[in-house]
Amino acid sequence: MLLALRGLPAIAYRLNQPLWVFYVLLIGGGIAALIIRGRWKRILPSEEAAPDPDHLDTPAARRGAKIWLIGFVFHAVPLLAALGVVIYFVVFHRHGSTTGFVVAIVFAIGWNILWQPLWRGLVLPLFHNA
Repeated sequence: MLLALRGLPAIAYRLNQPLWVFYVLLIGGGIAALIIRGRWKRILPSEEAAPDPDHLDTPAARRGAKIWLIGFVFHAVPLLAALGVVIYFVVFHRHGSTTGFVVAIVFAIGWNILWQPLWRGLVLPLFHNA
């Protein structure tokens, strides 16, 4: 974290971007990590806990929690990337072409429709075969 805070001004200078963009990305990433950590603790049973009827088999619960988290990331990361592209074009390219903006919006809508069939048909069987 300290390395990132010390390096961000140099990165911003080299990429000719305002420093606040990188701080927003750093703080947003930290908030996302805390949210994922909180969700992970809630769905994952601890080893020392008393037997819970919903999580009787701890290794199976861990495996299910990992698959759920990977599915969440599979769905959310491309949407967040598209949102980042939209924000980038809105903030930095106010007078330019809107092609990137339109492509990001169309991708986000398409990904929201197609991610479940892709997840169930292509990615999830890989976890069940392993």
